[in-house]
Amino acid sequence: MKTIFKILLISILVLCSSTLALSWTDDNDEKVLSMYFKKEYLVITPTRYLKSTSQVAENIAVITASDIEAIGAVTLADVLKYVVGIQALMIPGGIGVESHIQGTETTNHVRVIIDGVTLNDISLGTITLQSIPVENIERIEIIKGPASAAWGSSLGGIINIITKDSYSEKPISVKLQGSYGFYKTQDDRAALNGTVGPIGYYVFYGRQYSDGYNSELLNDQHNFYTKLKVALSENTVMRFTLGYKKVSNEPIKPELVDFNNSLFIVDPIVKTTF
Repeated sequence: MKTIFKILLISILVLCSSTLALSWTDDNDEKVLSMYFKKEYLVITPTRYLKSTSQVAENIAVITASDIEAIGAVTLADVLKYVVGIQALMIPGGIGVESHIQGTETTNHVRVIIDGVTLNDISLGTITLQSIPVENIERIEIIKGPASAAWGSSLGGIINIITKDSYSEKPISVKLQGSYGFYKTQDDRAALNGTVGPIGYYVFYGRQYSDGYNSELLNDQHNFYTKLKVALSENTVMRFTLGYKKVSNEPIKPELVDFNNSLFIVDPIVKTTF
């Protein structure tokens, strides 16, 4: 009996020491892990702790900022189209994006997260991707398959968007971008970036307008995104992120719309998302 008790006691001590060692590894920050692994191989999505891809069992794909720049993507939907096994389709009228991972049937099974905040629309299951400027994305981590254990309600997978945490050293840096096409289609963007004392900021505004890009709908979108970083001390940092989107749709020629078989939303809509 004493022998059995000793064996159980030793087993418990070994398990406890293993758990402590594992939690110590999980709690290490990026600086420590970067001593052993390249930065592009560090992921946080599978377990919500920073780990190397060699330490996780999930099927995970990582898209870095350099990958996005090489693609030349304008929107986040453009980036996701290059990932094997993923479909990102714009809903007519620009209301949102339907994102499917191979093997899933509905958009509700795929959770899209930016800096820890879920983006999925509760009613439609769509995603507001247009309000996220791709130039401010540090990396995208994608799990193809169930990830509910770590994030909850994500049977199909996770698309985790992590934005850049670095800001221009100048007090203000301005970037303007615009494009124009057929049917009065235009895409205008403006971004402010800088550091003032202990405060780093990034502010983005974009407007997409089309007078009949889809033959039955006029589309007018306004997107706003901002990220603020406040260094309270050497070891204490506060971060604030806010995203806003407003979409206005109305039919151009309602009398020509087939209300029984139309794939478009024909009633005037004003949709606002925070």
